Amino acid sequence: MKNNIFLLAACFFAIVAEAQNDTIIKTNQIKASILSFTKFVDSSNISEYGFNSIKDLKQSKPGKQFKKYIISLSAVKNFKLGDTVSNIIMGYPSIEVALVNRNGKILNSIEFIEDTISHKWRASRYGSTPELAILRRVQDVIGDSIIRKGKLIRIPSLNISFIAISSNGGGLVFISLVDRPNLNLIKGQKLTASDAILKLVPYAKSYKNFHG
Repeated sequence: MKNNIFLLAACFFAIVAEAQNDTIIKTNQIKASILSFTKFVDSSNISEYGFNSIKDLKQSKPGKQFKKYIISLSAVKNFKLGDTVSNIIMGYPSIEVALVNRNGKILNSIEFIEDTISHKWRASRYGSTPELAILRRVQDVIGDSIIRKGKLIRIPSLNISFIAISSNGGGLVFISLVDRPNLNLIKGQKLTASDAILKLVPYAKSYKNFHG
């Protein structure tokens, strides 16, 4: 497992937008996976997946490919003023491909994982992860341009997610995807990554019986 997890260097988020939009899962594989997706749904539940019909699912297009970046609960607990947020973001060999309509709106997604031996990608989940579902609900608040250039940062233990972008000064900015009044977080709110994590430290430490 350790070989499949890597710590992001601080300069990672300073790369140009074109590099951030690299396509890893090929379009033909995504289209084939969309057809497979149709086998797991029917007219009675298709609306639960964000589509009006099976036809809409078949006609959906591959959108942004979200690499999986996670901050663990223990990393939040131990974060201190002056620490570098990029050093606690872990990347996993998983990519969630958004399925979008003709207007580019996210409707659902398919997750792909990389085989550690063959290094080939295969569909592992049909339907959005909780974090992508949150992003789908707030995409109009966040804006397409931010979503296209940003990274989806997940803190699953706290059920909190951010979109990370580089500031003009080269720093890391987190944009909240959730409203959490108890943490003074508002959807669309921009904070420095450090300020965002520092807000979460007391809350994370309240999870005394949870290890992660």
